[in-house]
Amino acid sequence: MKPIKAPKNCTGCAACSAVCARNAISLCSDEDGFRYPQVDFSLCTECGACASMCPVLNESSRSKASKIYAVRTTDSSVRMSSSSGGFFSVLASKVIAEGGIVYGAAFSSDFKSVKHIGIEKAEDIGKLRGSKYVQCEDNANLFREIKKDLMSGRPVLFSGTPCQIEGLSAYLKKKYDNLLTVDMICHGVPSPAVWSAYISELEEKNNAHSDKVSFRNKISGWKKYSFSVDFSNGNKYCQTVVDDPYMSAFVHSVTIRKSCFKCPFRKLERISDFTMADFWGCEKVTPQMNDNTGITLAFINSEKAISTFNSLCDIEFTEVSEDDALRENSSMYIQTGYNLNRDYFFDNFNGTASISALLHDAANRHTLITRAIGKYRRIKQKIGDSK
Repeated sequence: MKPIKAPKNCTGCAACSAVCARNAISLCSDEDGFRYPQVDFSLCTECGACASMCPVLNESSRSKASKIYAVRTTDSSVRMSSSSGGFFSVLASKVIAEGGIVYGAAFSSDFKSVKHIGIEKAEDIGKLRGSKYVQCEDNANLFREIKKDLMSGRPVLFSGTPCQIEGLSAYLKKKYDNLLTVDMICHGVPSPAVWSAYISELEEKNNAHSDKVSFRNKISGWKKYSFSVDFSNGNKYCQTVVDDPYMSAFVHSVTIRKSCFKCPFRKLERISDFTMADFWGCEKVTPQMNDNTGITLAFINSEKAISTFNSLCDIEFTEVSEDDALRENSSMYIQTGYNLNRDYFFDNFNGTASISALLHDAANRHTLITRAIGKYRRIKQKIGDSK
């Protein structure tokens, strides 16, 4: 049997668990809160299906976007509740109107975790709308249910991170005409355990339960978005990315999965039909659309995506060049640099008295190496400016 990759390369997509006919593989959390496959060797027959299914072990066929658009929905209320321009909601509405089912990331009822759910009603799109900066805790049944829907002939839209799209595609083994997939430019996925600890601490401080969570609150505009929580007692927590400990640690790559630092799917070529992103820098390219309520970059990666996009209603769009699209979105193809403070954070995570304090400390502490790198970059910049 082909050897399984070291855990640091596993993305947690769960394709191996889904394909196992003996149900010998379970996803179990490690001490940092990330889930990895565990094999019950009393059930395993060493058939090799899991290794042959793993998207990290096996190369897939990908394609580069043929078109790139700046897009936003004409529904301002949907746009304001979306992370960027509301493109996902427009796609979801179309699939549901055609009798289909939409799968996307949703909070649990207590907001302590995130997992994929399937929705069939337009009024439920809000559950999937908006970024969730937490890794989904999906199990083997997710991919199995999607396959059942596809085999029944129903239109299906699946939205997820690049590794989740790769995992689903590997599990399905073939392309389905009734499946649309949407991924995004991904910075990395934070630990579910860290998120659960953080939101629990906020609830304890406010002596109330969470009623609503938004990682991309646009109260101060799209470009200066905030993290906010509405509590059951009427209290509201709202802080900018810089000031909120959880978001600051995420942006500084302190809490993300190890495999995210060497992601094999961080490239221009994608297996998904669509890739979405915030159109940062849009004011220089599409100033007529720049009202600070959000614009989506939509990468059209397949023939199916072209025909789907051309059939959409209730959107404004402008074609943009690859250079303009990627100028401030280099994380689509450039790996996230490893932050040494990640080690410091997880070394102290399970014994900390305050997750907020530890997140703040890890996000803002400077090691000798980070100081040296910063100094080198400043010197290099000065040399460049003097030329």
